[in-house]
Amino acid sequence: MVEILVSFKDKVICDHCGELVFRRNLKVENLDKYDLTSKKSYIESIIKIDDVSYEVAENWASHGMFELCKERTRCCPDCGNQLKTWRAKLCLSCGATFAPLLSSNS
Repeated sequence: MVEILVSFKDKVICDHCGELVFRRNLKVENLDKYDLTSKKSYIESIIKIDDVSYEVAENWASHGMFELCKERTRCCPDCGNQLKTWRAKLCLSCGATFAPLLSSNS
């Protein structure tokens, strides 16, 4: 069995949850070919059309079309109010500025 290592450049940060996910290049000509009736059928169609492993297809389905990943939230370090996004650098309530979080590991 050959183990394939995935480099950081093959992954990007999910805007929804902040986890590292496999990078994806969608082809416009394939958009109508995916079976969107369920997550399982969507994964199977990704594997067939894009010729990727189950792990990659499941990752794309969870963080893409179906967005089953948990939305990440963050509170202002000064006033404690919830920020608009987990990557925010400015609190709209109190005006405080701070460094943004860069990934789920931060």
